Amino acid sequence: QKSLGEDWKPPMKHAWEWFWDMISTSMVETLNVFELGDVKVIRSGWEEAKTLKNPQELGDIFFLELARIAPHITHLFRRPKSIQALQFINVVEMILSFNEDPELFFSDLKPLTIRHISYGVKADHARPFGISVMYCISNVLGDQFDDKAKAAWGRLWT
Repeated sequence: QKSLGEDWKPPMKHAWEWFWDMISTSMVETLNVFELGDVKVIRSGWEEAKTLKNPQELGDIFFLELARIAPHITHLFRRPKSIQALQFINVVEMILSFNEDPELFFSDLKPLTIRHISYGVKADHARPFGISVMYCISNVLGDQFDDKAKAAWGRLWT
C-alpha cells in the first residue's frame, strides 16, 4: 500500500486481503496436517490406491466425478484421456509433495498459480477438484477409507 501510494485502490486492498487470507489459512492447515499425522495417512492411502487401480482407471474415476459435479469446468481438460489421467496422477503427487514439504509449496506456488490462471482456472474450481479427488480415493479404497483417512484427506482439501 505504501509503495503504490495514490495508485492503491480499494479493489487492490480487497484482492490482497483475499490473497493473505488464503495463504494464512493454507499455512494453518499445513501445520494441522503435520501435527495430526495426516501426512502419513494421506500418503499411504494414495500409494494403496495406485496399487489397486492403474493411472487410467484412477483418472477415469476422477474425471467422471468431476464432470458429474462440475460440468462447467471440464472444458479446461482438452488433452486425450490417457494424458489427462497421467496429469491427474502428477497433480495429486505434486499436492502430496507440497503437503509433505511445505517449503516446496511456497517456492512453487507463484509459477503454479500463474500457469493455472493462464489455463483459465478460477478459485472456485478448486473445491470440485478436491471433492472429486476425495471421491476417487474413497471409491478405490472402499472400507480402507475410514474416518481417520476421510478426515485427513478432508483437511488436505479444505
